[in-house]
Amino acid sequence: MEQRAPARTSCRACPGHGHAPGWRGRCTASYCIEARHGLLLHWWAPSSFLTAPTILSSLEAYRALSDGYALPVVIHLQEPRGISPAGRAAMLEATQNSRVALVGNGPVDRVLTAFSEGGLSDTRYFESVVHAELWARGAGVLS
Repeated sequence: MEQRAPARTSCRACPGHGHAPGWRGRCTASYCIEARHGLLLHWWAPSSFLTAPTILSSLEAYRALSDGYALPVVIHLQEPRGISPAGRAAMLEATQNSRVALVGNGPVDRVLTAFSEGGLSDTRYFESVVHAELWARGAGVLS
């Protein structure tokens, strides 16, 4: 049975209701990022428009949460409205992650993945959260 990315109706302030005790992460109105057992989990706010400042802010959160390691990241796209040209450039220049698994289920999600695949990190698209996390951790699961 395929599991899809959980629908998030809003991004909560950290540490807000719904986060586990000991939670390590950062949330803004645009995204939530959580560090969990050597993996970064990133949820863009549904229907967001990705700009260079929001992408650069999320990359700074990756650095802050990774303790200096190049951790794999699973990004839940959640059907963004689009991405600015400067946002696309910022996404392509991101190199601090060992693997980037993009989880989505819509045409805009696939277009963003196509942009990302031209970047410097090993990137793949998944509709299954479980497969995305396994692949990001290096288990070799294909989409």
